Amino acid sequence: MLSERYQRPSPVAADAMSMFGPVERCKQVVRAYIDAGVRHFVINPTCPPGDVERQLTILAEQVLPGRA
Repeated sequence: MLSERYQRPSPVAADAMSMFGPVERCKQVVRAYIDAGVRHFVINPTCPPGDVERQLTILAEQVLPGRA
């Protein structure tokens, strides 16, 4: 999926252009962006359509609580 979307090999695209992995890792990625001055994020799930709601719920409830 990422290879097609970004026209780059998946590992390169995944590391450079996305947030993935356990909740704690995602929190670290968000914190690093905030510390660098980012104030707005674009959320574009790359999971299968049937998994989007679950992924967004995890993001809202576990990764970004208090940041909205």
